[in-house]
Order: sequence, then structure tokens, then C-alpha cells
Amino acid sequence: MTPHSTTGVSPAELLLGRRIRSHLDQLQPNLTNRVSTRQQAQKKNHDSHAKFRSLQVGDSVFVTNFNNGPKWLSGTIHDVRGPVSFTVSLTDSRLVRKHIDQIRFRTVTVELNDNKNDDVDFLVLPSSTSTWTTSIDRTPSSVTASPAVCRSNRICHPPDRYTPDDAN
Repeated sequence: MTPHSTTGVSPAELLLGRRIRSHLDQLQPNLTNRVSTRQQAQKKNHDSHAKFRSLQVGDSVFVTNFNNGPKWLSGTIHDVRGPVSFTVSLTDSRLVRKHIDQIRFRTVTVELNDNKNDDVDFLVLPSSTSTWTTSIDRTPSSVTASPAVCRSNRICHPPDRYTPDDAN
């Protein structure tokens, strides 16, 4: 463990090709190497499944509503307060501060059908987690009569119950 005066390393280190751990190393561990190794492992694990999210002022978004009413409220990004915090201007002119986890992109894609005069055929509202598609068709041919309810012709009678008076 004591370094040789000529080589500057211990004979055990020369023999084994690595530094030998001792009880003294446990008392004074090299924390900088340990911390940097752990931080690199954490960053590698995080980066393997994290997705990049960025919002800019003026982006149309949905924000979570923790009060009564609909779960999602629409608005636009009013101000960037930090890397993950934003001020959102809601449609009812309120300003709310939200974390990026409480915000979803709001993009509306409208596709027009060639056979109809400017009638909306599909309205697609994608978010970062899923895509909803709502089909709207206003032609009279799409309205069909509901099928007739089929009921049984069986006649129901009340059950014959046993009473002790009827035994005679």
C-alpha cells in the first residue's frame, strides 16, 4: 500500500494492475469520483426514456382544471416563468401559472371533404399522449331510424307461493 520511491506506486498495484482497497480507503473514500459516476448513470437512465418538451409564448394549449367544471381548459402561453413553469392566459381572460406536466399542446387540424361545401368532415385534436378523432357528418342520409325494440310475447304471471292454509 505504501508507494515505492522509484515507481511511485505500491508493489501490490504493480503486481495486480489496479489500486488495492484497504480499510483506510473506506474511511476516506473518493467522493468526487463516486458522485460523478452515479450522476452519469442517473442522467443516462433519465435520457433513455425522457421526451423533450418546449413551449413558447403564443402556443395554443390545454391546461388541467382542478376546480369544478371541465377537466381541461383551453388557453395560450402568456409568459415563460422558468424551464418547466408557464403563465397561461385562459379563454375567460384569467392568468394561471402551470407546470409543464399540467399542459398539453392544442393543435386543431381541419380537413374538408371535397363532396360537401365547406362542411367539416373530421376534427382532430392531438395531444402529447393520444389523438382524438371526432367524425361529424351533417347529411340527412347519415341519420338512420333506430331499430324497433324487440320484446317478448310471453305473459308473466305472479309466482304460486306456498301458504300453510292451502294445504287442506
